[in-house]
Amino acid sequence: MYTILVDRSCLALQLRPGDIVRCRQGALWLTAETRERCNDDVVLAQGDCYRVTARGSYFISAPGGEPALCAIDASLRIQSATRRTSSRGWSLAWISQ
Repeated sequence: MYTILVDRSCLALQLRPGDIVRCRQGALWLTAETRERCNDDVVLAQGDCYRVTARGSYFISAPGGEPALCAIDASLRIQSATRRTSSRGWSLAWISQ
């Protein structure tokens, strides 16, 4: 399980079916861009979770300006790439299990 502090900036994750996004604190805005769907938006409140059903890019941010705590349960995966947006563009970070 990965735990990420999410703020207003958009965090891009490559997720797979079976992965679970959990909102541990605050609120999360999740946008899914997959082959099956484009721009499928979900808002998670504290305690809510979202089970990924299709491989693709998932964009997470914290609406309202308050930071949120997000947990990702990544099933059977060794590495996951994340990208964070900023005023300077995208940066890439790797998270390893």
